[in-house]
This record gives sequence, structure tokens and C-alpha cells, in this order.
Amino acid sequence: MLPLVLQKMKILIMDDTFTSDHFPIIMTIQYGFAPTDFIYPKRRWNISEKLFPKYTSYLESLYDSPRETSSAEEKVEYCVTCIRKAADAIFRINQPFSPNKRYVPPWWDVECTNIIEKRKQILKEYKKNRTLSNYLRVRETLAYSKRFLKKKKKDSWRTFCSGLSSNTPIAEVWNTLKKLNRTNVSYTKMEDDLANLFLLKLTPDSVIPEITITPNSVSNHIILKPFLEVEFSRVLASVKDSAPGVDDITYEILRHLSIQYKKLLIAAFNQMWVEGEQVSVLKTVLVVPILKPNKSPGDIDAYRPIALMSVLKTVLVVPILKPNKMKQ
Repeated sequence: MLPLVLQKMKILIMDDTFTSDHFPIIMTIQYGFAPTDFIYPKRRWNISEKLFPKYTSYLESLYDSPRETSSAEEKVEYCVTCIRKAADAIFRINQPFSPNKRYVPPWWDVECTNIIEKRKQILKEYKKNRTLSNYLRVRETLAYSKRFLKKKKKDSWRTFCSGLSSNTPIAEVWNTLKKLNRTNVSYTKMEDDLANLFLLKLTPDSVIPEITITPNSVSNHIILKPFLEVEFSRVLASVKDSAPGVDDITYEILRHLSIQYKKLLIAAFNQMWVEGEQVSVLKTVLVVPILKPNKSPGDIDAYRPIALMSVLKTVLVVPILKPNKMKQ
């Protein structure tokens, strides 16, 4: 067993002591659960508020009056295609990132970088010429850099706490805490067999894969009344921004749609609700398995599933769940 482990083990001696009294040794065992080429999904566009007028104008230029007789599937697909095309043309597309990349602390500046570079240079000189004077110089540099970085952290924490108020967004607080702790969520790519078991646990064989929807008959009940443009606007004004689904569209992007696309989406929603037609993009869910801390990647119970649905589905569902509030 031991020779087999040694064959899969990589040993690396770091060039920097990182304020320790020895050079750290990193031993890595390749066991096949976390490939380095795995890219975790993130928001497609880096959205800038000042570019929304250009985005709306570009979106209007793409509109070519699709047929009113088209199906709800075609209407929604047309809108999604145009929205993505306009966003790609106006907003900067985010680059994918590796899950192994760590946060850069918010308190890090050029002065910190210079101190670390100086520390590395002195360590390099000591490794070439191991004299007492160089050794004392290394100890002095390590002690100074440790005190300096500790003070930087403390000052940054005090500044952050003093700036907190009841109006500070909770997302901003958590993002800052993650950066201060320099921690990332553990992203792990599953093997195919494990992924199939994970999906089977989420959707067992007892779950009905397709549901037949019977078209609604004409009724005066408030929930069966057609969707209105005012409902569309009220839903977008009431929801908080969240992670997008497979179409990459966010609430913020929907809020800046031109009137033609709003009317087309509303027509598709009414068609779905009255005729019972289903749209594939609204049924597709992106499931991201998040490995729990200190859990084995080979155990399906060690993953917490995060389901990301298209925000268009929320815009459709909210008026159904809260008809009185949205139709007032």
C-alpha cells in the first residue's frame, strides 16, 4: 500500500518560510476527485450601471417583430437569445476562475508586496551564503514582516467595523469577511458514478418526470386573469438580486429590458398559463454540489446541493403565489 501512495504523492519544498522557523513542505496525493481544470460557474457578465442605456438601446436594435402566432417556447427563447447577445456586446464577460484561487485580503497594498519581496530576497541570499550575519538578518526581517502584516490586518478590521451600519448590505459583510479570512468555498468536481448517485438522491425514481398541465378554462378568479405589465414591473422591484440560472440572466438585466421584450415575455407567460404550454429553460435547473467542510469527497451525503433556476421563472411564479398583491 505504501509504495502505491508514494507513486501518487508530490513533495514540494516552499521557497519562503512564511514567518515560520523552517521551510514548509507540501505533500499532495492525487486521488482523482478535484481536477485542476475544473471551473466553477459564476456570473457571465461584469455589469456596470452606467452601461445600461447602451444595453437597452442595443437590445432595441435587435428586435425584429417576431410572429405573434409563435409558441411560448419560441417567444422565451427569442428573448433569452437577444438578451444574451446584447449583454455580450455591451458588458465585459467575466473570466472563469480556478477553485484553488484564494482571496486577496482587502488590506493588502504595494507596501505589503514590497516587504514580502524583500523577505524572499533575504531568504534567497541566506540559502546561498549561510553565515551568522545573514541568519540574524533573516530573523530580523521575518519578525518585522510578521509585525507589519499583523498590524495591517488589525487596522483593516477596525476600519471595516467602524464603517458598518444598518444600511450595510449583508452580502457586502460576508464577502469582506471571506476576504479577511482568505477562505473559499470548497468546489469539487464529482466523478461520473458519484454524480449519478447524487442526482438520483435529488430526483429518485418515484418523482414524476413530466407533468401534464390541463389548460385553464375561462374564469373570473383573480389567479386566472392575464399577466399584466404592471405585475412584471412590481415583481422585479420586489425581488432581491440572486445567482442566475443556466441562461445567465439576472433580475438587474430584466429591469432594463425595452418595452418590446417585456410585452413579448408577458405574452409568453399568458400563453403558458392559459394553454398549459411548458418552456424548457424554465424547467432546467443548474445544481451545484458544494462539499461540506471536513467531509470526504467520495460520500454523496457530504455535498450540499445549490439549485439555480432562471429568474424568468420567479417573475412568472410570484404573481401566481401573491395574486392580490401584484394585481392591485
